[in-house]
Amino acid sequence: MLPCLSLTGWWNVSFSLPLFLLRRAEEHFEQAQVRWSQEVADASGVRARAERFRRFFLETLGGLPGEAPQPLSVEWVGEVRGKGFIVRKVIYESLPQFFVTAVLLVPERVEGKAPAILLVPGHFEWAKVDQALTVGVPLACNGFVVLAIDCLGQGERKSYYDPQTGAERIRWGTREHDYDGVRCQLLGTSIARYFIWDAMCGVSLLQSLPFVDGQRIGITGISGGGTQTCLMMVAERRLAAAAPACYVTGWETYINTFNPIDAEQVLPGLLANGFDFHDYFVAFAPKPAMLVATAYDFFPIEGALRTYERAREAYRALGAEERMEHFVHLGGHSDEGLVEPRVRFFLRHLKGSDAGFVPPPAEVGIGRDDLWCLPHRQLRADRPQSRRVFEVNRELGERLWADRAPLRSRAQAQALLRRLLAWREERPPLHPRLLGQSKVEVEGLEVASWRIFLFTEPDALVTGVLYRPASAGPTPLVLLVLEDGVEDLRPRDKEPSPAEVYIREQLKAGRAVLVWEPRGVGTTQVTGLGGGNPKDFYGIEHVLSTYALLLGRPLVGLRAWDVARGMDFARWLLHHRALPLAEANGEPVVHLAALGPTASLHALLAAVMEPAFASVELREALPPLSHVIMEEEHRLRPYQVLPGLLRSTDLPELLRLLETNP
Repeated sequence: MLPCLSLTGWWNVSFSLPLFLLRRAEEHFEQAQVRWSQEVADASGVRARAERFRRFFLETLGGLPGEAPQPLSVEWVGEVRGKGFIVRKVIYESLPQFFVTAVLLVPERVEGKAPAILLVPGHFEWAKVDQALTVGVPLACNGFVVLAIDCLGQGERKSYYDPQTGAERIRWGTREHDYDGVRCQLLGTSIARYFIWDAMCGVSLLQSLPFVDGQRIGITGISGGGTQTCLMMVAERRLAAAAPACYVTGWETYINTFNPIDAEQVLPGLLANGFDFHDYFVAFAPKPAMLVATAYDFFPIEGALRTYERAREAYRALGAEERMEHFVHLGGHSDEGLVEPRVRFFLRHLKGSDAGFVPPPAEVGIGRDDLWCLPHRQLRADRPQSRRVFEVNRELGERLWADRAPLRSRAQAQALLRRLLAWREERPPLHPRLLGQSKVEVEGLEVASWRIFLFTEPDALVTGVLYRPASAGPTPLVLLVLEDGVEDLRPRDKEPSPAEVYIREQLKAGRAVLVWEPRGVGTTQVTGLGGGNPKDFYGIEHVLSTYALLLGRPLVGLRAWDVARGMDFARWLLHHRALPLAEANGEPVVHLAALGPTASLHALLAAVMEPAFASVELREALPPLSHVIMEEEHRLRPYQVLPGLLRSTDLPELLRLLETNP
């Protein structure tokens, strides 16, 4: 194996990328606090902030997927009687052939028009079934009509369920949400828009019922249902009260946990634009809201309490402080202890008083088996014509591409990527270190090597290893980007790795090779956070990529920037005569090469933005990203996604521009 000096004792390399993100977040938090203090000073400031957040929110979603949230069809498919209430099973279409399975709980005695609650599920496999029994029944026993729905990927709506085998090709819940979420992000939308639309159509269904008071509809859910509740607090103006549970915290606290968030929870640019969890309540104010939390949740209670105080400030400015409530249970991430407080909250604000609270009976007369809408309990089995996010998103892609004009120049591509990558114009000093020159013989050739680290921007640590023929004069330089940096140099089955074979070929051809590691890759791969494989689902690469999106700087963009700055390092070497490099027209001769799909993605984007590379070679590159949209199965991970890219171009077009517009 080629030599590679450790950087232990020189820098804390394994935490450098998280530290970079934390420091950028701190800058945003400081700026956001100043603006918050100004905007909550009076009612007009609060209203202006609410509308600003709502505009940002809808733009980030890519808008909503329909024109008016009305079910296209409503089919009542069964009825069972519980103790004091009736359950009516219903399937409605929120979009053509896009079915939502749900149950409606109706109190036996409804005098006039009753208030209603939309119950949105958390990340529970059986969704409406579990939530209807746990939360829906107590609400129905207290006089509320309750619509409990299955959200995407759960309950009877598992998108990748195979009716032939009963297996799931993609696991229900969060894995499915992220699997389809990256498809949406590529087109500049969010999977959250489909959660919201299903729920908005649920509100319309409730308003259409003659025994429901359409002006008294509330919403609640726990965990992922708390997420959906918050999303609806911004998008759905017809709601009269809301109680999100076990989701709300504060980003100043949560970002220090390095815990993951799901695709529907990612609003790119949220922190960069000065927003946080309290803005869901600002958008909902002055309507009654209750922040429901638990003291031992992985959504930290410290953040929840701070969000509550800030939300209360906004309500106070609107003269409605008493309408902003909170409840904290000494427990963990579950419904335990959180049902009665929510029922009482809705009684107070939708029925006038909670004095008549009725606890549910010990035996409610129904069980889980009574709450399914379909014979085989899955839309994929009983209604194979039903569409999923995959089909809806594919149709959106086809419409966008039909109207898309091709990019005709590198300048056009650079203008596009400058926005999508959040590209920096300023190129701060690198402050390079060349450490520990050593020499080794490789196949009869004496090779000198140096360990390198530098900063492509403040706190952005980039590392590398430079190899060159020891006795050679000025040589061209190959800037080599690998999937896992110097880790790819390790032997495989006692044989040299493909990366080492490539480097040896270049050295024998008289070129120097710089193995270049963008932030968080190889030497600076994050360790000690999350555990397991960093590139797995919910691994640290997944986590950091979503945090970077919140900060308005996609991880793909950060790493492409680092690759482009490899050219600046070569210029530094030439200017300072640190190493003899070949030059042409006053520039070092640098060939850019990448081995592997993610490395090739970063290199391609960097090459478009930095025209000084003499040539570009990409091996094992990603296929066209349009395949992710058009084909049911894909392998794209969140850390490989550049949101919005496919609205305007694709990787082959960018590569073609490099070849035709050098």
